[in-house]
Amino acid sequence: TPTVTPTDTPTVTPTDTPTVTPTDTPTVTPTDTPTVTPTDTPTVTPTDTPTVTLTDTPTVTPTDTPTATPTDTPTATLTNTPTVTPTNTPTATATATQQLAVAKAAVPASGAIVHAGAFITYTIRVTNAGSAPALLVPITDTLPAGMSYQAGSAVPAVISGPSPLVWVIDAIAPGEAVAVTFSVVVADGSNATLTNVAVAGNSPVVTTNEVQHVLGPTAIGLASLTASRGLDLDGYPIVTVAWNVTGENNTLGYRVLRCSSPDRASATAVVDGLLAAYGDGGLYALVDDAPSSGAMWYWLQEVEVDGHTVHEYGPVMVGPIGVKRTYLPSVSR
Repeated sequence: TPTVTPTDTPTVTPTDTPTVTPTDTPTVTPTDTPTVTPTDTPTVTPTDTPTVTLTDTPTVTPTDTPTATPTDTPTATLTNTPTVTPTNTPTATATATQQLAVAKAAVPASGAIVHAGAFITYTIRVTNAGSAPALLVPITDTLPAGMSYQAGSAVPAVISGPSPLVWVIDAIAPGEAVAVTFSVVVADGSNATLTNVAVAGNSPVVTTNEVQHVLGPTAIGLASLTASRGLDLDGYPIVTVAWNVTGENNTLGYRVLRCSSPDRASATAVVDGLLAAYGDGGLYALVDDAPSSGAMWYWLQEVEVDGHTVHEYGPVMVGPIGVKRTYLPSVSR
């Protein structure tokens, strides 16, 4: 067999490129080719086996790969969020309330001079200024020293008294006003000023304004003042007003006023002119042709000789039947 002659392998000349570091190419170790015993066959001419040419494999230069530094990622912790349950908020509802206002007036008016034996008529007015009815409203008046209650004069009638005088009003509607009236007799005492107030309501208790009267010297000694019903000679109804005077000082005469209610401002004279005074006191009487039904109130005025100075006493009340009497102390000026 012809000897296989290796062909020249061209020398590899490196180029100006990055240094090529040849990789270890395993050495090709020729294997033993068994001797071919020629047969009667044509001679086999070996073909050129191409030389394996190593190519330059560029060196791979590792680049700096930044190390990935793990950051602390906070762990999301699920918290229990309470479920918001809407609550029913009650609607604010305006509450109806009662609000009492009370006022007190008098005849003679507050500040006037009064005398022993004189009458003072008080009016207490209670108004419900609230938005709800006022129920079972008590009204209480405690009289000061120096005056006494004129029995039967209260309108409406008191439920207890006379110390204190007490009324109870069943109901006062919103915006409504209720009034009670009564009379007192002034006594001869040491109190120079007579101050009276009243209260009304329960919660709260409301106090009226003060009403004051100045006690002055009396012009006459009035022992009594009465009014009584009867019939005249022809059978017609009459009212006889009588008063007993123990002493008179500078008295010109007397005038009698009447009214079908205790409202002094509405009273009118029973007769025109004056009933002349005796000069030293005595028993007086005046007959009034009053209606037979219903109550009547009477006031007595003493007019002094100057014609301008007037002292008033009363009222005294008479009903459809019966007699109402007033006993007064005898005091002279």
